[in-house]
Amino acid sequence: SEGGSLSVSRFDVGGAAVSNGLKGFIYGERGVWRPGDSIYLTFVLAENLAPLPAHHPVVFELTDPQSKFVTKIIETKSATGFYNFRTATAAEAPTGNYLATVSVGGAKFTKTIKIETVKPNRLKIDFKFPSDYLVRNVPVAAKMAVKWLHGAIASDLNTTVQVTVKQSQTKFKGYTDYTFDDASKVFSAEEQNVVTAKTDAAGLLNFQAKLDIGNNAPGMLNASFVTKVFEKGGDFSIDQMNVPYYPYAEMVGIKLPKGDEARGMLLTDTAHRVDLVILNPEGKNVAETREVEVAFYKLEWRWWWDKNEDYLPNFEGSYAPEAISKKVIKVTGGKGAWSIKVKYPDWGRYLVYAKNLQTGHSSTKIVYIDWPGWAGRAGKDQEGAAMLSFDTDKKLYKTGETINVTIPGSNKGRALVTLENGSGIVDARWVETQAGNSTFSFVATEAMTPNVFIHVSLLQPHAQTENDLPIRMYGIIPVDIENPATKLQPILAAPDVTEPEKEFTVTVSEANNQQMTYTLAVVDEGLLGLTRFKTPNPWTTFYAREALGVRTWDMFDYVIGAYGGKMERLLSIGGGEDAIIDKANKAKRFDPVVLFYGPFTLKGGKKTHQIKLPKYIGEVRVMVVAGNSKAYGSAEKQIPVKSSLMAMTTLPRVVGPGETMKLPVTVFAGSDAVKNVSLKITTNSLVSVTGEASKQVEFTVQGEKMAYFDLKIGDKTGIAKITVEAESGGFKSVSETEIDVRNANSLVSNAYAYEIEPGANLKADFSSFGLPGTNTAKLEISGVPPINIEKHLKYLITYPHGCVEQTTSSVFPQLFLNDITTLSKEQKLQTEKNIGEGIKQLTKFQLYNGGMAYWPGSSDADAWGSIYAYHFLVEAKNKGYTVPNELFNGLTKFLAEQASNWTDEGNRAQLIQAYRLYVLALAGKPERSAMNRLQQNENLDNDAKWRLAAAFQITGKSKIAEELIAGLKFEVPKYFEMGASFGSDVRDKAMMLETLVLMRKSTQAVSLMVEVSEALSVQTMYPTQTAAYALIAASKYITAYALTDKVNASYEYNGKNIEIVADKPIAIVDLPLSGSGAQKLQIKNNGKGVLFAKVVVSGIPAADESIAAANSGIIIETVYTDLDGKTVDISKLKAGTDFTAVVRVTNSGNKGDYEQLALTQVFASGWEIINGRIFETDEEGNQKSAADYIDVRDDRVYTYFSLRNSETKTFKVTLNATYNGRFR
Repeated sequence: SEGGSLSVSRFDVGGAAVSNGLKGFIYGERGVWRPGDSIYLTFVLAENLAPLPAHHPVVFELTDPQSKFVTKIIETKSATGFYNFRTATAAEAPTGNYLATVSVGGAKFTKTIKIETVKPNRLKIDFKFPSDYLVRNVPVAAKMAVKWLHGAIASDLNTTVQVTVKQSQTKFKGYTDYTFDDASKVFSAEEQNVVTAKTDAAGLLNFQAKLDIGNNAPGMLNASFVTKVFEKGGDFSIDQMNVPYYPYAEMVGIKLPKGDEARGMLLTDTAHRVDLVILNPEGKNVAETREVEVAFYKLEWRWWWDKNEDYLPNFEGSYAPEAISKKVIKVTGGKGAWSIKVKYPDWGRYLVYAKNLQTGHSSTKIVYIDWPGWAGRAGKDQEGAAMLSFDTDKKLYKTGETINVTIPGSNKGRALVTLENGSGIVDARWVETQAGNSTFSFVATEAMTPNVFIHVSLLQPHAQTENDLPIRMYGIIPVDIENPATKLQPILAAPDVTEPEKEFTVTVSEANNQQMTYTLAVVDEGLLGLTRFKTPNPWTTFYAREALGVRTWDMFDYVIGAYGGKMERLLSIGGGEDAIIDKANKAKRFDPVVLFYGPFTLKGGKKTHQIKLPKYIGEVRVMVVAGNSKAYGSAEKQIPVKSSLMAMTTLPRVVGPGETMKLPVTVFAGSDAVKNVSLKITTNSLVSVTGEASKQVEFTVQGEKMAYFDLKIGDKTGIAKITVEAESGGFKSVSETEIDVRNANSLVSNAYAYEIEPGANLKADFSSFGLPGTNTAKLEISGVPPINIEKHLKYLITYPHGCVEQTTSSVFPQLFLNDITTLSKEQKLQTEKNIGEGIKQLTKFQLYNGGMAYWPGSSDADAWGSIYAYHFLVEAKNKGYTVPNELFNGLTKFLAEQASNWTDEGNRAQLIQAYRLYVLALAGKPERSAMNRLQQNENLDNDAKWRLAAAFQITGKSKIAEELIAGLKFEVPKYFEMGASFGSDVRDKAMMLETLVLMRKSTQAVSLMVEVSEALSVQTMYPTQTAAYALIAASKYITAYALTDKVNASYEYNGKNIEIVADKPIAIVDLPLSGSGAQKLQIKNNGKGVLFAKVVVSGIPAADESIAAANSGIIIETVYTDLDGKTVDISKLKAGTDFTAVVRVTNSGNKGDYEQLALTQVFASGWEIINGRIFETDEEGNQKSAADYIDVRDDRVYTYFSLRNSETKTFKVTLNATYNGRFR
């Protein structure tokens, strides 16, 4: 416990904490990955202070943006300390910030892994300011240099620089216990256009940057500069830079005594010192005298608890609350003080306020002051020690140098000197002191690296009268010590330039021929530049300053007569805080240029590696990260990858059917021999060239020129392939691009139902619709009431959002298809594949406690979703499918615990519990005591009775089951539930039908089957669970009672006669489409009973085909604005324009609260989504309270949220009109 130990908060003891004597460093080969990319992570372990036993496990885990488990890898102890963890995410994995955690020896090390749908830059942007910070209204000379990654000058390119300024926390080194922010002020993020201009002939852009933002900010802000440089073809490269921004040229800081251990409480009837400092942005004291207004306020209780700006008083306006004390004091040399005091019987929360009248900056600090009887250790406020100030002759030493320490003396005193680090005491000694100053020395050793804290406790003789200082004073200062032997110097030899698809040699050695283990990575600078990725260097982590790891106790606070004068204990707020720790088939469009090798161990000498790059033009960075047990280092080299002749095409990320566009081709002549360049374009069948398919480009000097081809996308979806060949003399360059042709619309199905008497012929002509390749037609004939299998299954399988309920619904009914209809071999294989994939997908929803999250990014288990998924898994196991034990057993345990700990919270909770008990019984794991408790509930809802009856029936308690449903009717009021159990009247009737089938009540079941059949036969598309469960229950009814109702029919389709004789009650046949439009179909019933026929026609409509909107009680409004909030006409946007899509979603209140909503925004393929989350300047940061999760893909954004009755939520997406063409 820290209780009673000497406070170190007034001393500079911050730094990196050492965990269990271990230090670790995690690094990757880049700063951001696309979903589906390989991820190469390396963990380096330093265990000098606490060696681990052989074969000790090192555990790597990756979790997604909402802490959901993704993967786990276990390695055993490595002799070199290097551990390589190679993993990947799925192509459709959610985007956002993942967390990599390495656990070893009781210590945990973490690293954020950014997964975003990025595309690499093609331009290298070097943007910088002359200083490390900016001050409001102070202009600075900004400099920018832009070139193509392969080295060519990027001249005459449109460039924009925009800044987003957000609230930050003001901190200064050495002043961690001071507060520099005003809690009564709130700053909302502001944007400002900094410059819009062009690079000059040399690719340079110099300009004056001056920000006028934050005149009433609470403190320091963070300015995030986002630069976009546009190629002549329209595409852009992007760069982001964060800079501290000071709205005030001077900042006033407040420091209060720390107070007691538990609450930081101060005492009434005591004068408490308030220290003030005034610093400039460099953290230096302002020398000039400043007037500071100081005030002390009593806060109402609600101001503290509500955390709302409306409840925190404005201390500067005419309505400011009356101050307990208020005055203006002078602060000279940047330091000052005053005092506060509360007299008994007052108590409560108070606010200390200070304002620099020169700059207008203010700070506040909230403190709790109470009577002495409530104060605990705060009662010792007058008994502590005084601060001892001392110094060394310099701040940084190398091992072997002598460190001289001077301390203020005390005649006949003694000083206990301890040298302490992050793990313990390195050395201790006594120093006899004398009047004046005393000096002692020690030699810096390797054990003292990277830093040591000199802790001096100066003891005076008891009851001395020479001064009024206490018997014991103490102080702590840090000393940085560097050991040159801890720095490895890897040498990386590689060519200065290379060519695409050409092998080159990389040689690795160490400058002093030391042994080392290293990894080698070759990565596209276009990827590294997105996050300004720096080559990792373990030395900066392993030899960073360590936080003080020693606590000190003594008894001098309790010695009688230990004071010669007034004292204060060395307590303050915030010091030492750094020591707190533990708080489907897609185009290969953006295949990353990333090569990773190692780790290798080099025992002196050199090692060579042969590297061959793919077809790539740009610049790669070769990176070596090295280490041994005591020394670490890294090396890098940038290598342009280019040819004498290069052709680069510019295309959107995706395109849509029927769109037209200009394809820009940038041609580079890198040799004087390149004169006349012939360009030729070829495509596959999904795209056509509407103009000339060849062009001529002439060069008189080396440089860059543009050519354009006109393209039209066909009506089919798939992967378009575009190849551009450039030739000049003996030089040739080939650019090959794959691009997804996707339709922004979803699949639409129309069903036409018929009833055919025995011997009758029925004309059933229909018209096909939708884009070629997406449209299908099927004929479904059954001898039982129709259930519209084809339409509902297609809807479930193609539903675009993959929550746990929808994932389950898409595959659950497929378990029973082969029971009720004859499947071809191909259909059986496809069904089995779908079910297997569904089981695999469900593993991604499982949380640490065994439950299932609702959305892929959710962190809490969803009660109904967990039960529903488990129901599917139980039925799948019963059908012979393999279900992972970890998934099944974890979910079984979770549901059993939920069942045992359940409390009655009303009808929905009862239904959830009854369903939970049913599926556990179905799995052979009945919770009998919970079943009995629920059955005895006198207020049990009817829906819950039906489910609970099924549970008792399965466990052999048919009498109890009968009693539960006795007298119950089948009527269910029409409803749709957008949350909780996601129920509806049809879903509930389907569950009743399932129970009746289980209880073998065929007479009652048939009437319910008719109702379910009628519901499935209407054109309405039900919520996914309603559709799925209706199919499941109907299938179970058919299997139990209607297998004898076989199909005997024939049909004539587009001139061909085909017989249908099925040994099962439902037959489904394909109707191949002959072109589009009208199709002729005639059906004959050759049997003795009535047949039910259904023709299901499906297709994805073209972009200009209208689709009727359903009335769901939700109102969606979309407007497009410029960055200043003014409405824009998106049909008239100029290329390169940034704008915002603003969507307001309102719950009209007709159907109550909505939960688990998904908003899909598919944007025109000519637009780029500006994903600010990569740079932490995002709109999502402002919308986190509105959205549960936001998934940003290449051409769309999925936003998941809930909406209360009559509530409106607003979501914003920043876009850029990037590519020329006509996009839908």
